[in-house]
Amino acid sequence: MKRFLFLVLLSVMALAVVLPQGGVSAQGGETPIAQGVVRARNGTAIYTEPDIYSEVVGTVANGEVLDIYEREDLFVRIDRGWVIAGVLNIGPAHVNLQGTADTRRTDLAVRATPEITGEVIKTYPTGTVLGVTTLDGLWAQVYDGEIVGWVFTADLVLGEPTADLTDVVQADAVTDTRRTDTVLRAEPAITAEVVSTVATGLPASVLAYSDDHLFALVMLEDGTMGWTFTGDLIIDAKVYGRGTLNNGPINFRETADGLVLNRLPFGANVLLLAQNEDGTWLKVRYQGNLSIGGEDIEGPKGWIATEYVDTTTDITTLPVIETASE
Repeated sequence: MKRFLFLVLLSVMALAVVLPQGGVSAQGGETPIAQGVVRARNGTAIYTEPDIYSEVVGTVANGEVLDIYEREDLFVRIDRGWVIAGVLNIGPAHVNLQGTADTRRTDLAVRATPEITGEVIKTYPTGTVLGVTTLDGLWAQVYDGEIVGWVFTADLVLGEPTADLTDVVQADAVTDTRRTDTVLRAEPAITAEVVSTVATGLPASVLAYSDDHLFALVMLEDGTMGWTFTGDLIIDAKVYGRGTLNNGPINFRETADGLVLNRLPFGANVLLLAQNEDGTWLKVRYQGNLSIGGEDIEGPKGWIATEYVDTTTDITTLPVIETASE
């Protein structure tokens, strides 16, 4: 299987090399930080501002794929305005490869433009794993789940993943198709050999995307791998564990100790996504429906106090994020 994955990643790398600079940029040169699929039966509204009381300027239909350029509180900005993030299944934006920071300097600098004079927008220590969207000679465009920027290609290691594949998992997904089975293929093409067929509802890990984002390379829990249509997956943030609420009802918040979105019942099941800096709060996805901002949202994400979660996951191993902006 490792040999198969290595060959697949090499082929994806070849596709990425020929992409033009800014291959995932939108009109005006702006680059998406993520993509979202609308999961609201009747569609959802587009607002002029990140506020449910602002003017409604349009709607997006259920199933529509949206490029996301900015996140603010409960909202994300698309090309036509703002929509509520909770009605979207959000995944990476056109990530083709995996790269690990490897620099002799203290930190790896990520720049706003592919030039040495470009503004430094973020830095990472050596060993940080990043998604790579585009290779353009000396420069690589990288993605960390929030920002997109440019680094020297020579400061990244692109190669075969670790044996447990932890570093190459981009996101978690569930197969979701109206057909009898989801088809996995050997290559990202409709004419490619069928590797396997799997039933709707099976969990999978997303390892990479084709350059046009039509196909995703996935691995099932039994180790089966192959390419399937991205549209046949419900893509979510990478999940690091599962938990159950040991009390209730519990406040479900926008940020750690922030705005209360709703309350979760005793015994509710949650997926663990991240923790705050001191580990007292967990970012989770609730495995159920919840009313937020007047809309019924399936599987919303928010924060709950760590003390109310029973889990076998080692909380100290969860990614740490700043809750002030999440």
